[in-house]
Amino acid sequence: MSTAPPDAVLGRSKPWRENIEALAAAIILALFLKVYILEAYKIPSGSMQPTLFGSADPEIFDRILVNKFTPKYRDPERFEVVVFKYPLNRSQNFVKRVVGMPDEQLRILNGDLWVRPDDSAPWRIVRRPAAVQEAHWKRLDRKQPNATSWKVVDGGDRWTVEGRDLNADGPGRARFGLTDGAIFNRPYDGYPDALLGDLPSTNSRHRPIAVGDLRLEGELTAADDLTYATVVLREGRYEYRFRIPGPAAPADAQPEIALFDGVTREELPAEAAEGFGRLKAGQKVRFAAENLDDRLALELDGELLLTRDVDPQSDPNSRIYLDVEQGRAQFAALMPHRDLYYLGGGKSTFEIPEGHYVMLGDNTQDSSDAREWKVRRYGLADGTMIEGNHRPPENPFIAGGDQVTWFVDRWGERHALEVSADLMGGEVARSQPSAALDSLEKVPAMPGGVEAAPYVPRELISGRAVAVFWPLPPMSKIARLKWIR
Repeated sequence: MSTAPPDAVLGRSKPWRENIEALAAAIILALFLKVYILEAYKIPSGSMQPTLFGSADPEIFDRILVNKFTPKYRDPERFEVVVFKYPLNRSQNFVKRVVGMPDEQLRILNGDLWVRPDDSAPWRIVRRPAAVQEAHWKRLDRKQPNATSWKVVDGGDRWTVEGRDLNADGPGRARFGLTDGAIFNRPYDGYPDALLGDLPSTNSRHRPIAVGDLRLEGELTAADDLTYATVVLREGRYEYRFRIPGPAAPADAQPEIALFDGVTREELPAEAAEGFGRLKAGQKVRFAAENLDDRLALELDGELLLTRDVDPQSDPNSRIYLDVEQGRAQFAALMPHRDLYYLGGGKSTFEIPEGHYVMLGDNTQDSSDAREWKVRRYGLADGTMIEGNHRPPENPFIAGGDQVTWFVDRWGERHALEVSADLMGGEVARSQPSAALDSLEKVPAMPGGVEAAPYVPRELISGRAVAVFWPLPPMSKIARLKWIR
């Protein structure tokens, strides 16, 4: 005789048991995915803008998906965006871009990154992969401007400008920018047009610096009498001239890049492409001319035709011009860009130890990153040393009188220290005590100094940022769906 319960005999299931099992399996799977595979993060600050938004003005906080599996089987690669525990407060996760690799020297100079293996080797400029560079170009003009940003400086009434389009009739020149000044790294270059009206107009950390790495994209339509249309990117003493031959150019003409020395007033021999030839009458071509990391490049209809290396320029005073030698031409959909400009900030030269990395934010004007990370130390009465992030007025700060210094160490633990002579001086902020802090036991301590701490150990890197999936309209003015490059 069977002793099984009736439900089992009849083959009936128990819904409550199945529900519990399904819920448990879902929780285990979710925990497994979160720990080992994929996790969502909210960007809390603006250190990676405009790549990743974390901004109260406007109120946009990107949500990103982070691949936590990749760092388990390979090391990070240069220019990847990664998530890591902040070495000076490991209770916090940071999102930055990897720029410096183990066992190399890195420096920031004139807005660019330079590396070498050791003191015996020459410095070389670091060039980003094409996908990363495309994400780093910052638009200098609006997609739909209310008024033009171009000014005809030679050519008179025969040249007309409307928005981002320009009609040229005869010899002349037009300049990007209504005043004859250098192109600067404005803080909101590259931001979506929909947000520009909501951004704060001033920021004490933003400082204008002239930039030399520029790119101009657009469309060119040649009339039958056009000889040459030329994009001119000026940097310091040089004009880099990207010439595109029209139907009236010599029969053997090819696109070319020439250098004009503004001091000697001489043009250096041009370097020409092969196989493209002249434009035909009425032919429309998409063009792009760029000066990037001491290399000039000319593209036509998406094809890279020609590159030319140039010497580094210490004077980044720059301009963008369009020239016509003879004949008529139409320029349309003109869009100038500038490259990401790395400010030197505090620390600008790094000797990276084995197993460590240097991280920088894309918002190089307003990012807490390796350039300014510092460690602060205090010695306790029992002989132990505590250390943590030195970022006044956030940490440390004095509250409840001048004898108590509140300090968060690298593990996220709070301390109430009685410091007799703090070397910080006026850098330590003073505020009213809170009940939470005032309840901590106060211990004597001696200041142990402050020093740069710019490196992230490999074991603290936990994931690679792969995509932005939120916010979306109508919750936000813009859609933030994209791969992270």
